Amino acid sequence: MRRALAEVLELLACETSLWKNWSTDMEATLLGNPQENKFSLSGTCPHCARATVFMTVTSVNTEPILNPHNQVTGFRLLAGMQCQGCKRYILGIVKRDAQHQSRCEHVEYYPLGKPNDDISLEIPADIAADFKEAIRCQWIEAFKASVSMCGRALEAGCINLGADPDMKIREQIDWLASQGKITAPLKDMAHKIRLGRNRGAHPPSDGLEDITTDDADLLLEFTHDFFQHVYVMPKKLESLDLKRKAKTPTS
Repeated sequence: MRRALAEVLELLACETSLWKNWSTDMEATLLGNPQENKFSLSGTCPHCARATVFMTVTSVNTEPILNPHNQVTGFRLLAGMQCQGCKRYILGIVKRDAQHQSRCEHVEYYPLGKPNDDISLEIPADIAADFKEAIRCQWIEAFKASVSMCGRALEAGCINLGADPDMKIREQIDWLASQGKITAPLKDMAHKIRLGRNRGAHPPSDGLEDITTDDADLLLEFTHDFFQHVYVMPKKLESLDLKRKAKTPTS
């Protein structure tokens, strides 16, 4: 049974609190008679993260697009749509050209999905919580918050590895290196994270307005690699037992 547009909008509002224009890769296709304005979208589902096709499950709301001379140049089409994989809903918006009636272009859709903040279980829970928050901040383009949370997670990791909580984070990193708990490359990596964190902790002359998405991406990558080396890899090495007896081959 086809749902009313208002009902689908209510379902979407209950499922997410992060709404914004997010024009990611989607392909729009007009279906049937162009005058009926029915369309489909194909792309990645923000709910199940799988490649899928979205089909309209509501009536299509049609709004004319006018030029400065008040002439209709196209139509903005809006409809509730359903993922054919997970059966959850999005609100799809496309644009149809008035002259080339078979031409349809994706504009945007809602809701914004959610970041993949899954990290290794070997990382202690309190440190993991800070790092997961850094990932979520980066995903909504809150770069200042992201680099600050990377630094907070790093400091918690230094303390967990035995550094004195009363030390400054710079001293904690150097102490870990002096004790052989981290390698020289990890020490350099940690100092990069520290510097990024410091830029977020000392306004107004911290230069934080210069933090870009590339900066935040790199600091997230460094933080991830740091924890992989000090927590994840040692656990994996412990679980690898190459000394166990090989099975006796059967004849």
